[in-house]
Amino acid sequence: MPKPTATRQALLAARLEAVMRRQGLSIRQLAIRARLPLSVVQKLIAGEGRQTSVWTLAQLADTLAVSLDYLTGRTNSDKGGVQALDAGEDAMPQPAAKRP
Repeated sequence: MPKPTATRQALLAARLEAVMRRQGLSIRQLAIRARLPLSVVQKLIAGEGRQTSVWTLAQLADTLAVSLDYLTGRTNSDKGGVQALDAGEDAMPQPAAKRP
């Protein structure tokens, strides 16, 4: 039985490859667009990305315009890529105003 980590690595690799194929990107092109070392992207595609930084995965998700949840297998929908924050917008939601 495969280890859960190995299964997650394989899923990440498969999803990266599928999105790259749909977008017509090579591994080298993805690395350049994501501003990541080629060796890092190669390892992820090969299913060898052990303890990959969340920031690396987020950079790939942003570059491919898919959600981090999709790449990591938390959802099966590859829709709903990135929603960038405006310069003055906070990342945390504001509490609702209290009613009198």
